[in-house]
Amino acid sequence: MENVDPATGRTTLRHGDPRECCAMFARGTSGERVRSLLAFGVALVASAMCGCSRNGAAEPFDRSASQQSPSTDQAASTETGTVSDDPASAVEPVAGYQSAGSAEIRRVAGARRNRLAGEISPYLLEHADNPVDWFPWGVAAFEKARRENRPIFLSIGYSTCRWCHVMERLVFSNAEIAEFLNRHFVCIKVDREERPDVDDVYMTALHVYFQMAGMPAAGGWPLSMFLTPQGEPILGGTYFPPHDQPGQPGFLTIARRVAQAWREREADLRRDAATITAQLRRLARPRLTLRSVPLDAELVRAGFRELGDTFDPRFGGIGFDPQYPDAPKFPLPVKLRAVLLHAERTQDAALLARVRRTLTRIALGGIRDHLGGGFHRYSTDRQWHVPHFEKMLYDNALLLEVYAEAYRITSDPLFARVAAETAGWLLREMRDQQGGFYTAVDAESDGTEGAYYVWQPEEIERLLPEQDARLFLRAYGLLEPQRFEHGYVLHLTDTPERLAADAGLQPAEWQSRIDRARRVLLDARRRRPRPKTDDKILADWNGLAIAALARAGRILDREEWVDAAGRAARFVLQRMTDEQGRLWHVYRAGKARVPGFLDDYANIVDGLLALHRITGDSRWLRAARILTSVQIDAFADPDGGFRLIPVRADSGRPPGGNAPRQSGGPDARDPEPFVRIVDGTPVLTVSKPVYDSVVPAGNGTATRNLIALAALTAEPRYRAMAEATLRHFAFQLSETPTGVPNLLLALEEFLAASPAETAETGQPSHPSRGRGAEAPRNESADERITSDAPLADAPAEANTGAGRALERFVPAAIAPDVDSESDAGVSAEDQAAPAEAPIVTAELYLPADALPAGRLCPFVVHLNVASGWHINANPARPEFLKPTRLTVASELGTQLQSVQYPAGRPLRLEGIDQPVQVYSGHVIIRGMLRVPPRRGDTETVTITVHYQACNDARCLRPSRLELRARLPVKNVEQLRLINRPLFPTPGAND
Repeated sequence: MENVDPATGRTTLRHGDPRECCAMFARGTSGERVRSLLAFGVALVASAMCGCSRNGAAEPFDRSASQQSPSTDQAASTETGTVSDDPASAVEPVAGYQSAGSAEIRRVAGARRNRLAGEISPYLLEHADNPVDWFPWGVAAFEKARRENRPIFLSIGYSTCRWCHVMERLVFSNAEIAEFLNRHFVCIKVDREERPDVDDVYMTALHVYFQMAGMPAAGGWPLSMFLTPQGEPILGGTYFPPHDQPGQPGFLTIARRVAQAWREREADLRRDAATITAQLRRLARPRLTLRSVPLDAELVRAGFRELGDTFDPRFGGIGFDPQYPDAPKFPLPVKLRAVLLHAERTQDAALLARVRRTLTRIALGGIRDHLGGGFHRYSTDRQWHVPHFEKMLYDNALLLEVYAEAYRITSDPLFARVAAETAGWLLREMRDQQGGFYTAVDAESDGTEGAYYVWQPEEIERLLPEQDARLFLRAYGLLEPQRFEHGYVLHLTDTPERLAADAGLQPAEWQSRIDRARRVLLDARRRRPRPKTDDKILADWNGLAIAALARAGRILDREEWVDAAGRAARFVLQRMTDEQGRLWHVYRAGKARVPGFLDDYANIVDGLLALHRITGDSRWLRAARILTSVQIDAFADPDGGFRLIPVRADSGRPPGGNAPRQSGGPDARDPEPFVRIVDGTPVLTVSKPVYDSVVPAGNGTATRNLIALAALTAEPRYRAMAEATLRHFAFQLSETPTGVPNLLLALEEFLAASPAETAETGQPSHPSRGRGAEAPRNESADERITSDAPLADAPAEANTGAGRALERFVPAAIAPDVDSESDAGVSAEDQAAPAEAPIVTAELYLPADALPAGRLCPFVVHLNVASGWHINANPARPEFLKPTRLTVASELGTQLQSVQYPAGRPLRLEGIDQPVQVYSGHVIIRGMLRVPPRRGDTETVTITVHYQACNDARCLRPSRLELRARLPVKNVEQLRLINRPLFPTPGAND
């Protein structure tokens, strides 16, 4: 979750802010530690970093949490030896399947498919042939669990999640594991995109579980939870390998432990689950402040000031945490849109420049599909070069709107081009014949991530004429080192204008030649095996697409986009509403299922209002008012705000059911029972979504809709409800504004729109609604994207400081006071090795006896990894591993400009479907420092090597080595070059 991450503005908890969570534990049950969790559950932390990240923070979940290392020492201590004395754990054949080895099964002809065969979700249908006896979420599963008093195994994922695919292949298709699950558990499979309410509750439960067990971990998918028969969470994690790995328990080990604990200590587990559920209910209640929070302009300014401080100053991006600079980067268009519109309204040129820099970097980066249009989900690196390749409808809809608005404000032609290509991809690749929009495109084709999108230079040279190939290779980074294991990810190395100038061409001629090459390559790419498309249609994400196409079509004068938005809106109103005018959440194969959630109503109304404003057709306004009335009736909480699922007794269909609301037992009479039973399934708690993640939260969008309706209709009831919602979430606006940018934008629009505003425009008043002011030319949005040249012009003296042969990898004489602290920060486990043979040692080499003032200075770090050990490569593969990385700290401001990590070697581990990339033996890492112009001063630079050492039996906890150099800062002509074998050729001038 970008996670709101949520809270700091990154995304972690959707129920509430993480700060609230911590505060609740501090004043509530901070002394409680769940006995069974500590007895056998702590080992799950080793798996918590695996899986597809949720937002933001790493869709997102909390970015900072995603960078923390799991307590593998705890995991190892609790997972020694095998677990089960239970005779029932013996493996029996699964009906319809034959064993094909411990890690796979072979389906027998005519074997029965499981219950998921009757579902419409592509993700659930992928599991319909598993030997696991899956139930969909519903009354049958919970009735069976309660009747037989069996614990539940709940697995939540989605169709384009890489690690969901891996777990399906290695775990849920494993005959031995399936037999054990079928014997001891009731197994439920959920598509998180189909049931966001279920995902919301149990992802938050996972965070609560981690917190109560004292484990630093983040959430993601697949989400794996063990529950009581009543649906209360016992413990959980994300991806688990089928069998034990060094430092990480396997899924079968965990399942056996849970089954054994349920037999022997059921009362303890139920008590622990009740404690977790109590914390869930606390988080579901928005934090109230005892002090008055004025809803005024200062609250808006303070919130956007805090948001503005989260931009990456070097490579663009919002929600950036300098403590974890190498964390995955999500575009976060909800935040970008809010900041962009605020910067326009307030004429804040500096803030506008930050947004512009970010949008430029994203547009040039590999996160954008430069051939087919559209954007991938997130970048695995800080520079936006290598993406995670799945393409989501919500990302592309939101980014389309942001780029169109940015073009309106700045007139930057790059933004118009990006918007046009994104809209083209949506209409060409993601549109159903009836007008609705599909959900997502997978990252994999033929089982390989990114294979559809990447290239090798020789392919391009074969397809294009020589001159065009040369132009394309230079423009799209194919002359640089390859950063992605399966090929080159296309990214522009500079802006089109500068690339044209470098090629000696006029911009129009350069663009024409590049476009011709792109068409040829796109045609060739279409002949490759294509990634799968998840063709279900979601109301909430279609609302985002409708609004984006309508607004972008108006700005760029593309009537066909507005027409497509209208067609999609008609599809939703005709195919995804019932006789009473209530929305369904999902549609596929001619069937609409799952009653609509708050986000469905809010986003569809937003799209309808956009269509009304742009076309003037009153039918769109009428439909928006009808859906808003249903939303208020079904979702409005008497205490303020809107809940995710219907809360009123007369609101019709229950959440998740297709039949009228039914009473599920005595606790259904209580309006706030501990666990409500609705339609035979448990509702542990109902959240009020306010924290934005990669998509806008329902309360923020609903509030903006109410403000717009008040202006369009001059009906005061809409404005009154908007104000009540803003006051209800005043704490979040005041204390965690970076987590609620959409609500912050709503407050700004509320203050800008007077109650007497004319009904003709329906637009909040603000200074500029035309093209907007140009971003200042002196801002870094207009700086050259290419890196500076390194140290040069120093006298070419001999390396008099190299007293020993570099081939022996001994420290070189950099300066008399260089301090190589090769044991700093090493854990006690590392020190268990003999002192004369540490597992990892490091040396630092510089090219001169001083640092060059105001220049770039190369350096080399040499690592020596003990025999029998290895450390993870950078980038780490698979992605859940912790890469070896360098960070820099200094006294005068010397910064790490760049690092060139060597390629790793592949290492096969059982249960992981791709080789692990590792370093072993001698490792050389090269980098570049940027030295401030502080000539005459003395600088202390500390380069820290972060690594995790493993052997064939175990992984040690993540450790670090510090290499410190204290050197004078001099003019370049005063430097004396040393270590010439490592730095043979000085760079060119800056």
